[in-house]
Amino acid sequence: MDHKELLSLARDKSDRGRAKLSEAVSDMFSGVGDSLSDSERSLMLEILQDLIGSCERSVRQSISLRLAEVPNIPHELALELANDEADIAFPILAKCNVLLDTDLIDIVRTRTVQHQLAVAIRNPVNYDVSDALVEAGNEEVITRLLENKAARITDATMEYLVDQSERVKGFQAPILHRDDLDPALAERMFIWVSAALREYILDHYSVDETVIDRLLEETALDHFKDMAIRGKTKAISAKLADALAEEGQATPEIMLLALECGEVALFISMLQRQTGLSEAVLSRFITESSGEGLVVIAKALDIGKPQFVQIYTLCRKAYPPPSESFGNFLKRALGLFASLRPDAAKALVEGWDRRTTHSQAINDVKTAFAL
Repeated sequence: MDHKELLSLARDKSDRGRAKLSEAVSDMFSGVGDSLSDSERSLMLEILQDLIGSCERSVRQSISLRLAEVPNIPHELALELANDEADIAFPILAKCNVLLDTDLIDIVRTRTVQHQLAVAIRNPVNYDVSDALVEAGNEEVITRLLENKAARITDATMEYLVDQSERVKGFQAPILHRDDLDPALAERMFIWVSAALREYILDHYSVDETVIDRLLEETALDHFKDMAIRGKTKAISAKLADALAEEGQATPEIMLLALECGEVALFISMLQRQTGLSEAVLSRFITESSGEGLVVIAKALDIGKPQFVQIYTLCRKAYPPPSESFGNFLKRALGLFASLRPDAAKALVEGWDRRTTHSQAINDVKTAFAL
């Protein structure tokens, strides 16, 4: 189809004409229009840019749906559709990968809640965009953002949302299910979650109020005793890990010795200093049966195969796999260990930081294994 045919379709107000125009636009960017020369494509884009604003709602909506997952549409066209009415903009905002974070932030700040909801379910949502969504202040949007495991949320913003969850009950469950939640923030939520539990029990069951208060108080005391012990253990482990690092003694042998002695906190502290990852992510790595995260760290830190097998075995003893036999899991982990290049593992670890979530890290790992 040349530009004359496109203009002719644009003037055709029939349902058939509208449908053909939508198909032509989609074809232009989905491979069917690959035979177009650069000049023809440029001319047709200029025509299309002019036409979008005057097209009927149904046509703009169809074009948005068709182009949402097409990777090479022009940025200007995507931006125009993203700023359209919410039902037209939604597919582009939720899926189009040519929109910049600056585009998304501007839309979050200037358009409707429905536009914000579309941005909140993108994969991924980067830190600055998440901050803008939280700053906008709509609770439904923030809940959708928290439920999105591909949303990257800074520590400061997460701490703010944890504080807000005392007031906004809808934030509590999605926050507690996030891979990137700092354990210290989860502990902070214990107080008001307990209060909400007390209220629910009293409202729904015939139970003596004093009994409930006593049980919750005992639970809280036990919880905070455990917190104090864990806090002291973490502090000691952190200091020891710092000292070992300064002396150049944070070797694979010392890390293996820490695990053999049951000093998991020290093992994690040493890994934190060498990888830059958060305690939460590293804890997930050592508890997951597949061993993918441990494989990457072992390769990146030049930990040999025999030592990796010992580390993996000790972790599995502490956190046994749910169903499959240990042998099957170990065989799979060793297959991953053999397939991952050390340079690829080091590149992965160098690209991670304390804000990296478990799901983001595992996605990177799966990509690396495919290389």
